[in-house]
Amino acid sequence: MNLVLCFLVAFLAPIRFTIVGEITAGELLIPVLLFANWKQSIFAFRFRIAKIFLILAALYLASQIFTDIYRSTPSSDYLRGWAKILLTSISYAAFLGAFYRSRKNFLAFCFGYIFSTFLQIAIDGYIAPFDSESYKWRFGIPFTFLTFVFASRLLTSNRSISLQLMLSAAAISLVMNFRSLAGITILATLIVLLATRNSAKVVSIKKLFAYSALFAIIGISILQMYAWLAPNGYLGEVARDKYFMQSRDGEFSLLSGRSELFLSLPKIIESPFVGWGSWAKDSEFVYSRYIEMGRSPSYARMLIDGNNGLIPTHSHIFGGWLEAGLFGGVFWITFAWLVFRNLAYMSSNTARLQLVLISLSGVMVLWDLIFSPYGAGRRAEMGAYLALHVLMAKDIGFVRLLPIRLTKGYQR
Repeated sequence: MNLVLCFLVAFLAPIRFTIVGEITAGELLIPVLLFANWKQSIFAFRFRIAKIFLILAALYLASQIFTDIYRSTPSSDYLRGWAKILLTSISYAAFLGAFYRSRKNFLAFCFGYIFSTFLQIAIDGYIAPFDSESYKWRFGIPFTFLTFVFASRLLTSNRSISLQLMLSAAAISLVMNFRSLAGITILATLIVLLATRNSAKVVSIKKLFAYSALFAIIGISILQMYAWLAPNGYLGEVARDKYFMQSRDGEFSLLSGRSELFLSLPKIIESPFVGWGSWAKDSEFVYSRYIEMGRSPSYARMLIDGNNGLIPTHSHIFGGWLEAGLFGGVFWITFAWLVFRNLAYMSSNTARLQLVLISLSGVMVLWDLIFSPYGAGRRAEMGAYLALHVLMAKDIGFVRLLPIRLTKGYQR
């Protein structure tokens, strides 16, 4: 039953209803999943790190409620704001019990996520799979997941071919102008490589800093490679036009195409402790920022009218901090730290299919936390990934969020 429920929560995500806000058919099954695993959830919450995130989620929700009262947020906005935090928290508790019962339930969730694309196509109608836009919004992620699943079958017998398959998925994403997925796939492949070479029972904390430097170098290299290929037309005219449209004064960076971060950051700095309310809006501020960033007045007004004056964030971390205040940012930053640390400490002791799926989904989660908005499609998904990484941290041997002695290793 748990396998079916975990699969359906992800698979039914394309079917959506409007109640208070938008809710998916899969999210309606989360209370059922929690009821089916409530004993396991209670047992899992005895672990210190599981309790920590439950407390952080409670502080996040309390901070959002206080902020909305303080800012006099309209009920149509604060109900949706409270609901998304509450639903993520319930999802966390439900999947914590399900994944604690069996890690196979996580695999069922992943396959539900992969095959939900076909349900979305059945709803929307057929679209050409080799168009760059359809690849980005429909086919790219499930194709990459399926490639990693197939590559996991070869990871033990022929690791070289397996890693080449993963990198081929990255190359296809780059050619199809899905830049973020290309970078995510390369980093996930690197994590798989490092994990399969790591069988030590004790891992020095120094390795965490070494991995940080390595990931940074790889990320910068990917960015520089794209900055050379795209403007010279090697990735096609669409990629070339997009590059020049998003580059600022001829310069391209990781934040190109993420201009929303420049809009939300000043508001966070202005009020770092108390947020601006659920679905925070300020048309005049957004307009002035767009003008400062070089947008034409007509284009800036069009963007504002299309979003009802919403302050763009395009980041879980910035969005939580902007709307709920400090505790909103702390929740998502702590989550990001947990995922990064788990990925850095993965070893060859992990089952092959779990290893590749956790590596790929883990890097995707880190990207989303920093560069993607926290909306309807993320609530159940982020609760599931939080549950998974809390249990991973427990399995690895972490009982605290931060190590006390940096010279010591951690027993697996």
